[in-house]
Amino acid sequence: MPAIWWNVNPSEKVTKLEINLSEQKLYVYQGGRLAAISPICSGTKDHPTPLGRFTVINKEILHRSNKYGCFVDSKGKIIYANATVGMTPPAGLHYEPADMPFFLRLTDDGVGLHGGYLPGYAASHGCVRLPKSFAQDLYPLVPLGTPVVVRD
Repeated sequence: MPAIWWNVNPSEKVTKLEINLSEQKLYVYQGGRLAAISPICSGTKDHPTPLGRFTVINKEILHRSNKYGCFVDSKGKIIYANATVGMTPPAGLHYEPADMPFFLRLTDDGVGLHGGYLPGYAASHGCVRLPKSFAQDLYPLVPLGTPVVVRD
């Protein structure tokens, strides 16, 4: 799923990200100008995306979750998609951590923005998922320290 709207200057860094949870949208700013809007998938009621003001504290192109993943068989087929670190996999399966490509970390406990699946409603474990192609295009334009506002 692409951005709803993209008018980004590729030679200009992003200066602010705003996440609106009730709209399930991300607003991207360059300077004082709105440069892009994208759909998101935020956290569920059981695993909410935290509200407030954050900054991008780390970036990692090929991040893998240290909390969540899935059980897969020997051919790589996902058998159980909601596994957590420390769960014992059933016989014949193994644990694989979730891929979180183009990760922009917001909190020390693992919340960030990254490419992923967007079902059209809040369904993550607290992170903000973006369309993968959008996350890939956005990633190099977001410097460490970029302010991020998350509101309901």
